[in-house]
Amino acid sequence: MLELKAEAARLLSDATGKPVSPESLGPAPKPEMGFFASRVAFELGGNPAEKAKEVAGKIKSPLFTAKAIGPYVNFFPSEDYSKQLVEKILSEKNNYGKGKQAESVMVEYSEPNTHKAFHIGHLRNTALGIALSNILEHAGHKVIRVNYINDLGLHVAKTLWALQKFHAGEEPPENKGKWLGEIYAEASKKLRENPEGDKEVRELLQKMDSGDAEAIKLMNETREWSLDEFKKIYEELGADFDKWYYESDIKGETKEIVKELIGKGVAKVDDGAVIVDNSPAGVNLLQRSDGTTLYSTSDLALAKHKFGDYDPDRSVYVVGSEQKFHFQMLFETLKKWGFRQGEKCFHLAYELVVLKSGKMKSREGEVILYEDFSKEAKERALKEVQEKNPDLEDKEGVARAVGIGAIKYSMLKVSNTKTIVFDWEKSLSFEGETAPYIQYANVRCHSILDKAGKKGKPGVVGAPELVYELSRFDEVVAEAAKEYSPHVLALYAYSLADAFSGFYTKQQVIGSKDEAALLALVGAASVVLENTLRLLGIEAPRRM
Repeated sequence: MLELKAEAARLLSDATGKPVSPESLGPAPKPEMGFFASRVAFELGGNPAEKAKEVAGKIKSPLFTAKAIGPYVNFFPSEDYSKQLVEKILSEKNNYGKGKQAESVMVEYSEPNTHKAFHIGHLRNTALGIALSNILEHAGHKVIRVNYINDLGLHVAKTLWALQKFHAGEEPPENKGKWLGEIYAEASKKLRENPEGDKEVRELLQKMDSGDAEAIKLMNETREWSLDEFKKIYEELGADFDKWYYESDIKGETKEIVKELIGKGVAKVDDGAVIVDNSPAGVNLLQRSDGTTLYSTSDLALAKHKFGDYDPDRSVYVVGSEQKFHFQMLFETLKKWGFRQGEKCFHLAYELVVLKSGKMKSREGEVILYEDFSKEAKERALKEVQEKNPDLEDKEGVARAVGIGAIKYSMLKVSNTKTIVFDWEKSLSFEGETAPYIQYANVRCHSILDKAGKKGKPGVVGAPELVYELSRFDEVVAEAAKEYSPHVLALYAYSLADAFSGFYTKQQVIGSKDEAALLALVGAASVVLENTLRLLGIEAPRRM
């Protein structure tokens, strides 16, 4: 579609004598009215409908036909366009729709805290990070995937306090990471009931901060329990990282950074505290009057490491929307500190995943753990697969792909600016706007091709809705990458699957007079469906 729009914009500019950009070409109301339309006639003076006819008559191209529809100039693909499109898709395969951007982009995502459970709130972050990284890469960027782990702080001290006080000598269960999360919830509850325990927690935190050998040994041992759990989850979700950063590795540098910023005049001492005045936006507090640094200071240390290690052109932080002010202050401070990336940092803020009862609270144990959510999804998927295809080989493998795809798509199809109200039935439904529906469209493609026993040959075909959706892939990827919006691609995936399902219902392929051309079209649809699912981080099984 990008190629078509570029050519149409050039021809419109020649026909009108006015500059016309490809971005100004909007979609036609439906494929039967063309692929896209221009309102340039409104800018030419006189009667727009007459001007549209005049402009359309001047445009000649082997790619499309221009027609005036009211005051708009609409562009219809030529009869040969579908053949050219299918040829392009089948020859380029995984590279179809790939862009030519040349920047390096760092995507920091997932970032669970050790000593806490990985829940479906973390799932939304991780699903967004996986999809965004894949989309940016397909747009042509070099992507660096990083994960920042908070393995220090009060939450760790609380967990270790409860572990020592209430579970000393116990043999940990097989899933030690999940057990730690349960102990953290237990610690929070007991501390609310008996606040006198806070003193013991603070004493343990002080030991950790001062490097007490016994406290550090326990902290490191239990940290590995959490990390082992995270890595198993990442393997299932398909999350891969070029670099893991840990707060414990950089926390010690924060005070030196504060001194450096004071020395450069970026920060100043204000009533004993150290701040960066980012007026009128606000003030960035780096160090309290008691000499302790904050999370904001650790993020400066992290940025120094990230940009020093990789020197990306841009950096995207996938973090919840409650941190908007924090990142506004961080980016302003980075610019004043002298990092060129400060101008091209972006906070991909996302809203919460909530239960029907309200916000999830890990300190109270009121969460849906990823482990439980994933297990339920796979069990439901297996039941569905068994009912649909009892003779299918590797039912469990297919169920895993379908179940994990379902929960990831439920996180991706909603704009990151909107809250997800979690509901088991809606999230795991195998009907409607879901991953299984999209996956099944691809299964139907392979069923047709397998039954035919041949690939077909590109030719002129009808199916305007399907051809239209196939042509949009490059444009959708470019938009999703530019706007950091994976949901744009997720919605496209459903539109493409729906267009194929409509084609499948209406059109006989095998045995038709245009069998060869239609088989090639089906093959092209499968390529684009699989590319789309792959970028979203969702598997595309060939049998369901």
